[in-house]
Amino acid sequence: MERKLLPLLRDSNLTLIIGAFDPLSARLVQEAGYSAVWGSGFCVSARYGLPDANIIGPDTMIQEYCKMAEAIEIPILADCDTGYGDFHNVIHTVKRLEFHDVAGFCIEDKKFPKLNSFIKSKNNSLDSIEAFTSKIKAAVDSRKSEEFCVIARTEALNNNEPIERIVQRLDEYKLAGADAILIHCNKNTTDELFHLIRLWGNKIPIILVPTTFPHVEFSEFQSYGISNIIVANQLLRAGIFHMKSYLNNLSCAKNIEEGSTDISTLSDVFALQNMQEYETTDTLYRQPHV
Repeated sequence: MERKLLPLLRDSNLTLIIGAFDPLSARLVQEAGYSAVWGSGFCVSARYGLPDANIIGPDTMIQEYCKMAEAIEIPILADCDTGYGDFHNVIHTVKRLEFHDVAGFCIEDKKFPKLNSFIKSKNNSLDSIEAFTSKIKAAVDSRKSEEFCVIARTEALNNNEPIERIVQRLDEYKLAGADAILIHCNKNTTDELFHLIRLWGNKIPIILVPTTFPHVEFSEFQSYGISNIIVANQLLRAGIFHMKSYLNNLSCAKNIEEGSTDISTLSDVFALQNMQEYETTDTLYRQPHV
């Protein structure tokens, strides 16, 4: 399978990048036939039962993304918040991710520590253009290969910056060396978002995360030249929903069988664990007892 991300980002065909939160969910994305994984900081934080607010240390987050990369053969894009600090932290993060074959990382133009964009807080104030572009330049300069993607994410729409100022940000991020721009919008309507895209054009690939406007059809995004869509947290939410449903059903059941309808088989789990490969290796190398 192809582990490079940049060709996907530059392709005009629709690419759904699916949010995962551990090696198992990443492998499910691959098994379902999708082309790329979004290593979601929000979802990893939720898995630990903690807010998405830079509470989990960067070493832990980076390790989680590296574990996902080791479990799959498709590219993974790591959500690295603000880069976990200044440009020194960004350099360290790039080196570790690239060493473990993570295909790229995304950093956002908020100040550290950040808070999830759907929570209104002073912690979501924006970094200056100069400070953020220094992070982008540091990432570009410290990567060993141009195949490692540096994605600049702007939260300016969510902070109600003037549209001209946002265009300036995107121009500066591109000039600093970003391979693509992720425009995050937590509003239910897309008028302002599409206006920004029309103004700026598609100077480099644009990525969208339609969490708050899931009703917009993919074809409409493509009409604006947008072919890269991150389905950021739906897999986690689907898992939570179905685990809750299972637990509720089990509490009313007479036995485990009655409460365990519509669940995966053990064979499904074994397949995700690569048990067939394990058994083949075991047969090949296991020494007979003397």
